[in-house]
Amino acid sequence: MGESSGAACALTMAWLHPNLYRRVISYSGTFVALQRNATAPNGAWDFHQTFIPNSERHPLRIWLHISENDLGKDTPAEGMRNWIIANQRMANVLKTKGYPYQFVFSEASGHVDRRVKLQTMPEAFEWVWKDYKPLTARVQQRSYLFTDTNEQLPYAVFVSSKVSKDRKNPLIIALHGLGGNQNTLMRPGTLERAEEGGYILVGPMGYNSGGWYGAPARFTGTGLRGAPNGATPPPPAGGTAVTDPAKIHEVSEKDVLNVLDMIRKEFNVDERRTYLMGHSMGGAGAIYLGTKYASTWAAVAAIAPATAPAGLNPDSFSLQPVRNVPMIIVQGDADPLVPVAGTRHWIDKMKELNLTHQYIEVPGGDHGSVINTGIPDIFAFFAKYKRQ
Repeated sequence: MGESSGAACALTMAWLHPNLYRRVISYSGTFVALQRNATAPNGAWDFHQTFIPNSERHPLRIWLHISENDLGKDTPAEGMRNWIIANQRMANVLKTKGYPYQFVFSEASGHVDRRVKLQTMPEAFEWVWKDYKPLTARVQQRSYLFTDTNEQLPYAVFVSSKVSKDRKNPLIIALHGLGGNQNTLMRPGTLERAEEGGYILVGPMGYNSGGWYGAPARFTGTGLRGAPNGATPPPPAGGTAVTDPAKIHEVSEKDVLNVLDMIRKEFNVDERRTYLMGHSMGGAGAIYLGTKYASTWAAVAAIAPATAPAGLNPDSFSLQPVRNVPMIIVQGDADPLVPVAGTRHWIDKMKELNLTHQYIEVPGGDHGSVINTGIPDIFAFFAKYKRQ
C-alpha cells in the first residue's frame, strides 16, 4: 500500500516480487515520468505504457484511486506528468490485460486527500482481500491404510492450480525432519513456489516422526538432541505398531514409496520431473532414498542433512548411483545440530566423483532458518533438470 510516490513504489515491489506481494492499494499513485533510469526511461509512466501491456499477467490484485484535482491535472498527456491521465491509463491497461482491479475517481478532492482515505480505505482493504484463501488452506490432509501394520498413516498433498489431468505435471516429495510430520515442509514459501511452478507437492509421514526413511540410523526419536531441559519428548506422530528400530526404518521407507505410488496413480505425473527434497532427518533421507532409487528422481535437494545420526558417511556410502542425478545441498555455517564440517565433507566427495551438484552455505544460518532461505534456490535448481 502507498500514496503518491509510495504507491508507485508499492506497485514496483509487487511487480518485481509477486511471490511476496500480490495486493496493492494506491492513493494518487505517481505513475508519471519521474525517477527515470535505463530500465524505466519514462519512470513509473512505463508501467501503463510498456511494462504491463508487454508482459504476461502477474498474480496481482490492484486497487487504484485518483482525485479530480490531483497533480498535473492541466498538463497534456505528452508531458507524462499528469497524475489523472496516468491513473486512467493504468485502469485501462489493467482492464485490457484482465487484471482484477478497482478504480476509484473522487470528485472535489486533491492529491492524497485525507477525506478520501477516511471514506474509502475500509472498502479498499475489503476488496483486495476478497475471496482470499491462504495456500496453507489448500493443503489436503489425507491418510491411507498401511497394510503391513493395519494402521492409517497420514500424508499431505498440495496441488498447484496449474496442474492439469491433460498434461504431465511435476512432483516433489518432501521429507520432514526428526520430530516433524507430513506438514512440516508445507510452509507458505514452499507452497508459493509450488503454486507458481505448477507442482504437486507431497509430504509423507515416513511411518512416524523418527523413521529415518530407511537409512541405518543409530536411533529413533523425536529430536536430534532430545527434548529441551530434560523434558519428556512427545510420542512420535504417525504409526505406533512397530517399535523395533530396524523395522521402523524399513516401514518408514516403504511408507514414502507407497505414497509416491498412490500419487502417480491419481495424478498425471511427469516421470521425468519427479523430485525429492528433505530437511535434517529428511535431508539425510533424501540422500539415502535419492541414491537407492536414483532412477526415480530428476534431482534431489537436502537441507541441513543429518547424515551422521542417519548412519551415512560419504567415505562408506557410495554416491555412484546418483552420478546422473543432480543434487543441491543447503547448509548453515552456524548450525548447532548438523555441523557444517560434516556437510562440507559430502561436498568434497561429490566434487571428487564429479557429480552434478550445487552447494549453498548460508552465513550465520542455523538448523531451521535455512529451510526458508534455501527454498527459492531449490525450486530454481529443480526447474533446470529433467530425468534423462
